[in-house]
Amino acid sequence: MMRVVQVNKFGDTSGLVDAETKIPEPKEREIRVKINYAGFNPVSCKIRKGEFGGSCPIILGEDFSGVVNEVGKYASSLKKGDPVYGMSFVKCSNGSNAEYTCVIEELVHKKPENISFKEASSVPLAVLTAYKAIIASNAVKKGDTVFLTGIGGGVGSFAVQFLRHLEVKAIYTVAKDETSKQFIEEKLQIPSENILIYDGLSTTEREQQLIKMNDNSPFDTTLDFIGGDAKELCIQLTKCSGNLVTILPEDEKFKTPGWGGPVFMKNMTVTQVFVGAELHSEDRGRYLIYQQYLSKITKFIEDGVLKMPEILSLGSLSAKTVKKAHGLLESSRVKGKLVMEIA
Repeated sequence: MMRVVQVNKFGDTSGLVDAETKIPEPKEREIRVKINYAGFNPVSCKIRKGEFGGSCPIILGEDFSGVVNEVGKYASSLKKGDPVYGMSFVKCSNGSNAEYTCVIEELVHKKPENISFKEASSVPLAVLTAYKAIIASNAVKKGDTVFLTGIGGGVGSFAVQFLRHLEVKAIYTVAKDETSKQFIEEKLQIPSENILIYDGLSTTEREQQLIKMNDNSPFDTTLDFIGGDAKELCIQLTKCSGNLVTILPEDEKFKTPGWGGPVFMKNMTVTQVFVGAELHSEDRGRYLIYQQYLSKITKFIEDGVLKMPEILSLGSLSAKTVKKAHGLLESSRVKGKLVMEIA
């Protein structure tokens, strides 16, 4: 048996409970990992609330690091004892809020040698999202001026590093207050003059001030890592024939339609990024893209191109720890990444 934290009912965090269940057995092309650390992501909160459907009980958690404990009959990329990191997302036995998980081998990779298990657990979903949004999308090029929202989170922290790797001209962003601005300046090395404190400003006022900060010009590329009003701001800030990349969907109430609105009138290219897209394909060959991306990301980390974000370990595997993580994530005030020790 293994210890887990599971959702017994969709809704608030009261549905998160400690439990025990059978240790999963890997299928033919799966890897079983004994988890050392698990990372937390905002999508877990949405799953907990039932926004993606499904049924309870369910074990949440998308990121993990640990050691290969068993391999399926036809899994060939890893062997027992390998230190790994990966993503327990869609194609898995259960999430990483558990002592073990079985995951298709395409979603697991050897851990970078120069980072710890704790650090590795903060990487997969956030860095894959940033990689898809910036590198794989080809939406950003050398010399661009770039505006992004959600810079302080895991995705934003990695995104800034990818942008610098591409040698963009300048990176601009917003902060709610002086404390957030100081974090962005000190931890992410964004110049003070490129950060707008937005508290109390309307979307129109934010747009006007940011364009003024960028030499009275709209931006070549905007990156939306928050959604809602932030996406609206990105649309307004993007230049004609520019690029907008977003990682969040919107419902039918979103007030800026693509057809006939500013997206069309400015001839903008909009790239919507969903990390799990290929996992919903019936063609298993499409899953290989994850191995390719994780291999490149591992090299970026080992070569020093990517540094780890701020990491806060909240405690050991328990419903209390997971509830704390969800509360912090839903406050939208998390800087960097939250993780939990399992082993």
